[in-house]
Amino acid sequence: MALATSLRKFGRTGRVEDLKFDRRMTAVFQELVLRHSMLVRAKRWELGWKALFLLGCAAGLARLALGMQTGRFGAVWLYPMLLALDLGLFAKVRAATDISQKAMVNFGVVRHHLTGMLEVGNVCDCAGNCDCRERFRRQALVEYGISLY
Repeated sequence: MALATSLRKFGRTGRVEDLKFDRRMTAVFQELVLRHSMLVRAKRWELGWKALFLLGCAAGLARLALGMQTGRFGAVWLYPMLLALDLGLFAKVRAATDISQKAMVNFGVVRHHLTGMLEVGNVCDCAGNCDCRERFRRQALVEYGISLY
């Protein structure tokens, strides 16, 4: 019942199956969803900085190629500025990559914990054989795009 509340809170589609998991399972799942959203944001941030870095490199190379082709290099002060811009963007890319890797590790740890809880069992309140674990895995994959297999 508590998991149904957590799925209603975090779900995208609004469909909620009647899964009966205990509070520990719900808390770990909420933490997994939080870490997954942090990972997605970190990956997007990293991709944005990489795109800016490549754009800066392309601008510098285009300026240099144009100068070589025409024989007129124009404002010489522009080249050190473009180099400084690219070095600054490279530093931002490195920082974004570090943050993204840390987010990946955090997500992996929580995912591993939840997967272990599902494998061991004792996560639902059902008596006897039930398919709660499989339904939970399926719903996590469909609703959130998180594979727990």
